[in-house]
Amino acid sequence: TIPLENVDRTTSAGAYRYALEKLHNLYPNAQIFWCTPIHGYHTIRHPSDIVNYAESLRIATEYTGQVMIDTIRCGINGVNEVSGANGQYLIDGLHPNVNGAKKIGYYNASRVLPFIGNSFTSV
Repeated sequence: TIPLENVDRTTSAGAYRYALEKLHNLYPNAQIFWCTPIHGYHTIRHPSDIVNYAESLRIATEYTGQVMIDTIRCGINGVNEVSGANGQYLIDGLHPNVNGAKKIGYYNASRVLPFIGNSFTSV
């Protein structure tokens, strides 16, 4: 095994391993959730690239016993978005606007709540 300080963090696999080990060292009893990226406008973030990344993240999380939230399925896609301008859910074709942040937040929360059950208290 490559020592953690020598891991190439510029690759998805290296970044995942580095982050996972650092998080486990800081929070050994925590359940870690990994989220896939959302779709963006097709010229900014091609759908096949997101699907391929999501699949590699799924394999990594299954291999390491982690939980993946498939945020790619939250309902945001490039169809109603605009490159460099505010669309339905993305402010610039890539980053969420207020509507997009809410959509992602509700989706991800719905996937996390089953793991925390009644121990969740709202603030």
